[in-house]
Amino acid sequence: MATGRMEFHAQSLMQHTYFSFVLPNDAPMEEVGDPAYYDRDPLNLILLHGLTGTDTDWLYGGGAQQLAIQYNLNVFMPTTGNTFYLDHGYLGRNYCTFVGKELPDYLQATFGITMTRENTLIGGLSMGGYGAIHTAMAFPERFSTCIALSSAIHIEYMADAMRGGAEDVLPLEMAQIIFGGPDQLESSETNPKVQYRDLKASGKPLPFIYLACGTEDDLYDANRDFADFLEEEGADYHFEEGPGGHDWSFWTKYMDQGLKQALARRGEGGAAHGSDAEQGAAAHGSDAPAAQPRKSRAAQVYADFQERSSKDDEFNDWAGYREELTDFITENTTLGASLLILGAGKCNDLDLGKLADHAGSITLSDYREETAREAFRRYGLIPSNKLRFAEADYVGITDEDYIEYTEILLKIMQKLADTAGKSLEDIAGEELDKIEDTLERIYQRNADYRVDLAGKSDEQASGICDQASGTYDYVIVSGVHSQLNNAFRGLFQYARKDVEDRSGSVRFADDLNKFIFQITRKHTSDLVARFNKALFAVANKGVIYGYEENIIYTPQGARTPVIGTVDGARQAGEMLADRTVDKYISCLWPLSRRRGIKFEMTICYLPVGESIE
Repeated sequence: MATGRMEFHAQSLMQHTYFSFVLPNDAPMEEVGDPAYYDRDPLNLILLHGLTGTDTDWLYGGGAQQLAIQYNLNVFMPTTGNTFYLDHGYLGRNYCTFVGKELPDYLQATFGITMTRENTLIGGLSMGGYGAIHTAMAFPERFSTCIALSSAIHIEYMADAMRGGAEDVLPLEMAQIIFGGPDQLESSETNPKVQYRDLKASGKPLPFIYLACGTEDDLYDANRDFADFLEEEGADYHFEEGPGGHDWSFWTKYMDQGLKQALARRGEGGAAHGSDAEQGAAAHGSDAPAAQPRKSRAAQVYADFQERSSKDDEFNDWAGYREELTDFITENTTLGASLLILGAGKCNDLDLGKLADHAGSITLSDYREETAREAFRRYGLIPSNKLRFAEADYVGITDEDYIEYTEILLKIMQKLADTAGKSLEDIAGEELDKIEDTLERIYQRNADYRVDLAGKSDEQASGICDQASGTYDYVIVSGVHSQLNNAFRGLFQYARKDVEDRSGSVRFADDLNKFIFQITRKHTSDLVARFNKALFAVANKGVIYGYEENIIYTPQGARTPVIGTVDGARQAGEMLADRTVDKYISCLWPLSRRRGIKFEMTICYLPVGESIE
């Protein structure tokens, strides 16, 4: 077992901060409660402290070492001060973003672990219980389970205390800094009931919530009330109460209970109640929730691909590129103009704060809203009519298409791992024909797909292709062309890893990769041209157009780099061959310092009167 405390600089907090950790990497088997927990990789648990607490509370008072060994958990305990783990609207005080996004990203990069929604839990006590609930719902793509003990969710009481000037909960000035006014506390997402309803309405995944509170705790009524609310909402939750107050004897016992509940839902361990039933504890909610339908193997590989995240420190690594690109945009667009940013992602490569000061309005366009939410949090910005997200589909290939392709791909790779033969065709000739036919059918069905760049909203109910020209003053597209048609090849790597983890080496994998690339590459020019036509259709004044000239790969230990072209970006550049570009810059984009991957980028300004197709 490895135990320690680390200091690092948190971008969300603009300061150095600490976290403690326990890793069960060498746990003595005589201390392990159930060896079956070690048949899987460790799960990840982030534990939050209470008011006036710090990162070492769970380490020394809450038995974090025993939890880690008992259940095979990587346990991480941050410190944030008396902040209630909320984002406060500006860079330097974004504590929810720190716990829910920046810290997991840092842990993955530093410890070489993978933190998916399925294997990551969050928990806490008192203020930390409130923070665990809030963070789990603010980042539903990050946490599958929340364990909240004696949670400080007495929202109505705190609001009334603020209105009356009472300071028995928090000093009044402190409460106002943390929550704003009492009305904001009750009606915004700082109220877990409001936050839960908003998340439920969004259709995003909801975490399983385990609540526990002692019957002698002053917070008991608030926790019982929130449990009743979850029951009315049909939530996936479990509430337990028992003798006890606001102290470690209760928290250590019920953290153990909460973990047993969470693991039982994963099909691990036994029942979670035993001793508490004998002591008269009451449980609410479903002890045995209906089993969720299991994803097919192909669907799971596709889900893993969608949830992929870099272990590199993208935001810091891309600082130079971000500054160059942002300056080019502000220099070549008029003050107060409307901007559409395509493939905005998390805005790692754009200074969204600086652009928000420059532009009259900004629309972030991407396939997934979660990335835009992270961008807003990072820069302390609030979505509005002038700063909004628009979901966009640039290609038209569906999730079902990708899963169908992945299913065939897995069958081919499994055959290559299990079957003897002298060549790819010798082993999987029939399956190769099938995957080629499938890909060609998918592309053919989408040949006339009308690209929806700006998304559908109340203002643009029909989507981009039904709009008149000039929907936005400027369209910004950089590094997107290379991503239009790479999902099939990206899925290849995830399918390969899945098969090799199960069955060993996939022979002739490189030949299979080349076979698939030959099929997809035939359609890239069409997709790029279709995309260009759509983006110029909505630009009133001009387009900031960026693409990768070359990829430079220098793996660790290599003496000389490997330089190659980037499919999609190559076609985007070729479409500029017959025109003069007066305003442009060349810059370097360090995609991954750890893996030695850089891109030589060309960024240019194109007036819409000279659109390219």
